[in-house]
Order: sequence, then C-alpha cells, then structure tokens
Amino acid sequence: MPLRGGGKNRLIFKNSFFMKKLSFTLSEVLITLVVIGIIAAFTVPVLINNHKRQVVETRLKYSYSLLNQVVKFAQSEYGEINSWNFEQTTEEFVKQYFMPYLTSELKDNDRGSVFSYYMLTFVNGVTWDITVHPYFAAQNRPASIQIEVDINGEKKPNKIGYDKFVLHVTSAGFSFFNAGDGHTMANVPAAGVYYDGYGYSKNKLLTDQFRGCKPTGGSSSYARAYCTALIANNGWKIPDDYPLKL
Repeated sequence: MPLRGGGKNRLIFKNSFFMKKLSFTLSEVLITLVVIGIIAAFTVPVLINNHKRQVVETRLKYSYSLLNQVVKFAQSEYGEINSWNFEQTTEEFVKQYFMPYLTSELKDNDRGSVFSYYMLTFVNGVTWDITVHPYFAAQNRPASIQIEVDINGEKKPNKIGYDKFVLHVTSAGFSFFNAGDGHTMANVPAAGVYYDGYGYSKNKLLTDQFRGCKPTGGSSSYARAYCTALIANNGWKIPDDYPLKL
C-alpha cells in the first residue's frame, strides 16, 4: 500500500531544488554589481555628452531659424533691411523690428542697452544679446546686427564656442566685415541672416588668430566665434572633430 503524502514530499523536494538553482552566492552578486558599475562608468559620460551636444545643436538651429523668421516678418512691414533705422539705440531697434514678432517665444526682456546691447530671454532658456552697428564710413562697413546666442542663458560656462555662438543680420553684401576683433565673415552675397565665419575655409575657421575655433582661443574678445560656422556648415550638427569639449 503506497504511503500517503508521497506526492507532496516530492513536490517540496522539487521546489527546494529549483530555488537552489535560482539562488546566487554573495560573490556572484558582487561581481555582477562591479560589471554594471564599469559599464555605467563608460556609458553615462557618453550619454551626458551626447545630450549636451544635442541641446547645443537644437537650440542654435532654433535661434538661426527664428531669427530668419523675424527678419522676414520685419521686412514685410518695414521693407528691405537697408531701409531700417540703424541710427536708433539697440533697445529702440529691438523693440521696433524684433519684439513684435517674438511675443509667443519670449519669457522676458530683462536687460536694457546700458552697454549698447539688449538681451532677450526665451521660454526654452536661450538668450540673445543683441547689438546694433550703424553704417561705418571709415571701413565702408554696412549697418548690421550682431546676436550672441547663449543656449543656456546665464548658466556657465558662458564662453563662445561652448554655449555661446554668434549670428549676424547684415543690411548689404560685402567682402568682409571688420569689427575690430578680426573679420566676421567673407563674401557675403546679399543682405540677410548669417553666422560668424560665413564664407571662410575650414582651415581658417580653426586657425584664425582672432576668432579661430580652438581651445586656446584667439587674441580678441571674440575668440572661438568661428565655431558657429563649423556647426552651421555641418548641417547644424556638431562635427565629430569639433575641437572643443562641450
């Protein structure tokens, strides 16, 4: 006659054997955690850096596209750029030609033209430091607007080529534009929106003594301004060989 409960005992034995197969020793757990830590140490910095680069690319392209849009709206109301009033203060100029077309994009205009520029802050955290340059007869320099785009506003590093980039609106085409800190652009074909370093070779963009995109910077207050062109010329994507570590 078979003993009762044999089936139950066999089930308990099988479950116990199964649990032992699934269990891990302390050393196995520690080894697993070490491996995960090593993988994270290599992958997390890469992910963070990729995110930083993507933010720069997205917000810089956004600023360039938005500036083009604003200029087109202003032209439809005030005519061609060369007919705009560049003799007024930067604050007056921005309020007339820019701000009416930026109401849905702006968070604040929180700095006046104390130092001849005017700052606009956007809802995504980007700031534009805008400076208006009237016609300069001594250099036959056309009137223009310079926009320093800071993709993260007041947050550091606040350095050109890293989180700050330079755009321009010109009232005419010209062979070059000397602002006292090296030539900003070359062979500009017509009035419109451009980026610093437009028209120059990659070698000049990298090595120019005044505005070249290199870690050591240049001998002017606009050192690394040509970094903007390196990104723009690469389809608004930071090149793999970009010389600065973001």
